[in-house]
Amino acid sequence: MDNRYFIEEVRLVANESSSEALKEVTKKEGGLKIDGGNPIITYWESISDPDIKVQLADVVDVDQFVSKYGITGGELLTLKVKFTKEGDSENKDFEITKDHKLVLNAITDVITTSRAQRATLQFVSEETLVDETARLSKRFEGNIIDMVRDILKKDKKGIKTTKKFNTQPRSLNPFKDRSFNKYTFVGNMKRPFDTIQWLSPKAATDEEDCGFLFFENYDGYNFRSIKTMIESKPVKKYTRVDSTPYGEDSLNIVNAKINQTGDLVKNLRMGTYANKTIYINLETGEKTVLDYKISEVSGIKNPPKLPGKLDDHPSRLMLRLIDPGAMQKGSKKKQEEREADLAKYQNKSYSRVNLLNSYSMNIEVAFSADLRVGDTIELRFPYKADEKTVKKGKSDFTDLSGIYLIKNLRHEVGNSKSATYLEIVRDTFSAK
Repeated sequence: MDNRYFIEEVRLVANESSSEALKEVTKKEGGLKIDGGNPIITYWESISDPDIKVQLADVVDVDQFVSKYGITGGELLTLKVKFTKEGDSENKDFEITKDHKLVLNAITDVITTSRAQRATLQFVSEETLVDETARLSKRFEGNIIDMVRDILKKDKKGIKTTKKFNTQPRSLNPFKDRSFNKYTFVGNMKRPFDTIQWLSPKAATDEEDCGFLFFENYDGYNFRSIKTMIESKPVKKYTRVDSTPYGEDSLNIVNAKINQTGDLVKNLRMGTYANKTIYINLETGEKTVLDYKISEVSGIKNPPKLPGKLDDHPSRLMLRLIDPGAMQKGSKKKQEEREADLAKYQNKSYSRVNLLNSYSMNIEVAFSADLRVGDTIELRFPYKADEKTVKKGKSDFTDLSGIYLIKNLRHEVGNSKSATYLEIVRDTFSAK
């Protein structure tokens, strides 16, 4: 297998609490260089997680630099992965800088031999550590997207990150003006990331644009709807052909495994197709009943048709409590209208998220530094995977083909192999 990427440089950079020895080497050389052995770098992103993770495995002489430089955790990671093939515009170098704020979280899997000590270094986003001690306490009121931005960047008891905050796919202006719905709540000493995840199903720009996800990728933090992600332009097109593992253009699907093609029982239990929510006002005891049917949602293309008209009957009943004391200021009628809108958004959001995971696949492709979770890619699975037939445009493609959303991403770079592994998902009913 063609190993076109190699690890050029890995360094540990001092923080405020680091030893004077590490601060000195950081000042002179930009950080402590880790160059012993044959380390393997693994990099993770997920649309389900508010952080990035990096693992540096098989590092030698760990005891030496830990004792000499006082490495205890919190040190910043910088690394460079170089691409060796010239003239290939589809690929580029991969780099982690100080701006990504990935810090040493743990040293694990320590193995001591007569010659050296080997171990694995685990890194996480610095904001993950901040989140463990931060607690929100104030009353938040207004536009949901403004509150999320406040929690991430402005609130004194929030994350206070300097990373970019994106609400749109990369193909659009990340700061395009969008009118989000309004909400009011009290922090109640909850962690910032937990609060944002709790707000996600409540957010909407309209009745079709709901089902928001909060996650971090290489470009920063993201608060984006499933609708805008799925409808974004694919960043790459991959084809399964019978050729060398990666092919000349590096856009061959090396391996593919279908995880799931729909789970009716699970979706019924989650109320994906039809559900009923009962809202109870804690002040008045008044009940509001809201019915939801996926077949009546205009924002979902080609909704599923279930046997026995199962989608006509709610398969999940939910109870929600309304606390008027935490509601936005205004008349009782306006408050009730806001809560009714919120209920509709939440029901559609839960259904949209569940439906997205109906169809899941894992694929392996050549290492691609410019892929991100939240991107879409186009896959083509020809009936005849002959490379010449595909290139001539004479091949038909199976139903596996279509647009997929990158849910999970893993880069691996080592001496023997460099590759990118993707878990991709789509709504079966609007795949093409």
